[in-house]
Amino acid sequence: MSSRRRSVTSGDVARHAGVSQSAVSLVISGKSGTRVSASTAERIRQSAAELGYSPNHAAVMLRTGVAPTLALAVPTLTQPFFSSVLVAAERRARAFGYSMILLDSGSDEKWVSSLSSMLRGGVLAGAIAYAPTEPEARILADTGFSVVLADIELEGSTSIRFDFSEGAKQAAGHLADLGHTRIAYLAASSERETYRLRLQAFSQEVAARGGQVVAIEHSASLEFDDAVGAGARLLALGAGFSAVMCDDDLLAAAMVKAAGVGRVPSSLSVIGVGDIELSRMLTPELTTVELSAAAMGSGAIDLILESGENAGAVQLSIPSKLIVRGSTGPASR
Repeated sequence: MSSRRRSVTSGDVARHAGVSQSAVSLVISGKSGTRVSASTAERIRQSAAELGYSPNHAAVMLRTGVAPTLALAVPTLTQPFFSSVLVAAERRARAFGYSMILLDSGSDEKWVSSLSSMLRGGVLAGAIAYAPTEPEARILADTGFSVVLADIELEGSTSIRFDFSEGAKQAAGHLADLGHTRIAYLAASSERETYRLRLQAFSQEVAARGGQVVAIEHSASLEFDDAVGAGARLLALGAGFSAVMCDDDLLAAAMVKAAGVGRVPSSLSVIGVGDIELSRMLTPELTTVELSAAAMGSGAIDLILESGENAGAVQLSIPSKLIVRGSTGPASR
């Protein structure tokens, strides 16, 4: 008769990491705050992952009064980039005994109050709010619970965001080196800060190299048909541009579609943002500013796990970089 394998316990994790069992409990429950150093907390998580430790969810809830569940709120469920963020976050959370739920903040005007209620009611142990507006971010930050703001920074709050400055600099420099001086911009129609900052950073870098953003068109949404329509309107302006910078890869794909077969990059260069899987499926493959969804998802979970009542606000940034592929070429003379 075969015997069942003994489950890994928090004591096993403590011995493996060389720490006390109480330290393991604090880290796994997300209540370590400043009581456990960042390096020790990471060692505990690594040990838990290596040993395959999974806390008893029912026991955790009985002891703490909080469900071992985290939420990710994103502007739209149809954007592949956010799916990649969720996958990375879910994998990181699962390694430490947490499950994830997903909220579409773009389709529910009351999402902030719903999320706040779930945090206060113990339904959630923490939440990641991706690119909320500043008023939404303030409401969530004021709950006093473990909330990480993603791709937006708010004074006094814990956040993780992409540093778009280097990606913008490389994109503008790449186009300048190819001879492009008149550039258009296909933007997402959104109040979210991240899109405004992308346009601002890129425009400044183009100007620094003697070029000019000569036309801007906004897509009503990130839905493909809306984006293709916005790309067609941009082309119809007749502003004499030879390249288009887009707020994300879906908009860039729509811009390639609107331009028509054979125009990219022979008469129009196109750059996206995100480096989602779609960027390598296009013909030509898309030049894009890489934003690491994996780093965003796993990093946001780490911030939640490290947060606690005594923890101060932490702001982390993830670098960006340009990936050059086939959708950019020399400006036509």
